[in-house]
Amino acid sequence: MGRSVSLLVVTVVAGLLLWADASAAAQRLTIGDWRAVTGAERRLLTDDRYVVTRSHAGLVRMLDTATGIGRVLASPPCDNGSSLPSAVGSGMLVWECAGLARGGHMLVVDDLASGRRFIPQGLAQFQAFETRSADASLFHVLSAGRYWIYLTRIGYHFGDDVLVGFDRAQILHLPARRADATVDPDQLSGTRRLCAGIRRRSGDVEVGQLPFESLDYHRPYAITSAGRVRRCTGAPWVPRGQRVAALSDRYLAWATDRLVRVRSTTTGRMARRTAPGIVGHIALTRRFVYVTTGSASHVRVYRARMRTL
Repeated sequence: MGRSVSLLVVTVVAGLLLWADASAAAQRLTIGDWRAVTGAERRLLTDDRYVVTRSHAGLVRMLDTATGIGRVLASPPCDNGSSLPSAVGSGMLVWECAGLARGGHMLVVDDLASGRRFIPQGLAQFQAFETRSADASLFHVLSAGRYWIYLTRIGYHFGDDVLVGFDRAQILHLPARRADATVDPDQLSGTRRLCAGIRRRSGDVEVGQLPFESLDYHRPYAITSAGRVRRCTGAPWVPRGQRVAALSDRYLAWATDRLVRVRSTTTGRMARRTAPGIVGHIALTRRFVYVTTGSASHVRVYRARMRTL
C-alpha cells in the first residue's frame, strides 16, 4: 500500500513538472509597437516600476508604469547649482546637487510610492568622508536600491566607491573588495556574491580606476560599465563585444544599430523589434522597454510594451 501511494505521488509530481515545462515552452515574448515619449530629452531613469524623465526645459516627471499615474516632481533646493535626478531603484529616487554645497555634497531622496522626501541618514558621515579627499574629488551617484545609495569617485591616482544608508546613519567605503562579489544596494549587507562564470575585473587605482569594476548584476547576467554583457555558467549565450544593453531582474535587453532584442531571464524566451532609429540607450521596467535614439542635440525616446503570450 505504502509503495503504491509513493508511486502515485511520484507520477503526479512528474506530470505537474511536465505540464509546467510545456506551459513555459508555450509562452512567447513579444515587443509591441513603439510609442514616442515626450519630456525625456535630458534624462531617462527607470527601475522595475517607475520611470523618471527630465525635459529640455528642466521639468522632471515621474510615471508609475503599474498604474499609469504620473506627476511632476519639484526639484529640491541646493546651496550651489541645481539639483538633478541621478538614480532610481526600488522606488527610491536620488537627487544630487550639481555643485558642492556648504557642508558637503548634498543628496535628497524621494520615496516615489509614498511621496515622502527625506535626507538619507548616512549623509552626514558621507559628507565628512568625502571632504577628506586630498584633491577635492567628488563622488557621483551610480545607482540606488532598497537600503543604500551607491556612489563612485575617480581622483588623482585613486578611485573608490561608497554606499550611503537610507535609514541608517552608516556608510560603507569600498564595500565589495573581492572579484567574486559585487555591490548591491538592494541587499542589507550592501553586497552580493556573483555566480560562477562572472567575476569583476580589477582596476589600476594609480590611473584613476576603481579597485574592481562596477557591475549591474541580476542573475544570470551582468553588464559592465563599458556595456559588455557577461553570463553565469550555463546561461543562454549572448553576443560578445561592447553594445547598448540593459538588465533587470526579469529581462536582458541589447541593441545593435536599430535592432532591439529582449530576453526573459526566467523563461529564456527572446523577442526582437526594429527601433525607429539607431539606439543609443536602453532602459527596462517590468512591462516596457525604452530606447533613446538621435543625437545629443535632438534626442528622441520611445517605449514598447512587452507581453508574454
